[in-house]
Amino acid sequence: MSETPSYNEKILLEQIASGNASAFGTLFQQYKDKVYALCMYMTRSELIAEEITQETFLKVWVKRTELTHVNYFNAYLRTIARNEVISYLRRMAKEQLVLTATQLQPSQLQENTVDHIVAYREYERLLKKFIDQLPRQQRIAYLLSREEGLSYEAIAAKMGLSIETVREYIKKALRAIRTFVENNIPLLLAAAILFN
Repeated sequence: MSETPSYNEKILLEQIASGNASAFGTLFQQYKDKVYALCMYMTRSELIAEEITQETFLKVWVKRTELTHVNYFNAYLRTIARNEVISYLRRMAKEQLVLTATQLQPSQLQENTVDHIVAYREYERLLKKFIDQLPRQQRIAYLLSREEGLSYEAIAAKMGLSIETVREYIKKALRAIRTFVENNIPLLLAAAILFN
């Protein structure tokens, strides 16, 4: 894949910029394997690589009007893919912090004082209450994934849904939980986890 787009590729990018979905389909077929390979190299996960590949091309489509100004499409696409991977990994790191917080016992906190125990119990209660209020299908998919450790395929079979639907439910649940945590996690508990 050359760095400078060919004349035909320039035309293709202009067609996509004007909203031509068929031209976008052609571009997707041309580059999807290369984007997937990059994402797979960075994440070492087929599922994550597949998801980020889709997100990358979704972003290209959403920002399609910018394509008329892109001189090095390969570099442009790789930058979007890399940024999507980095964003995904950051989100996963935050989620891991949340999961660690919900699994720690008060005795594991650095200073096992009454204040720490109260903060932990309150946080745990609020998070559980929030998860219980998620839309039913999102909640079930999330709990099957995070608490029972089932794959998307197993969850889809168990719930009678497509893998894409399960993926979407879990993505929405995680987004809602992350927002809740960012707004509600007690600073005391966060500090105790980070410095433990």
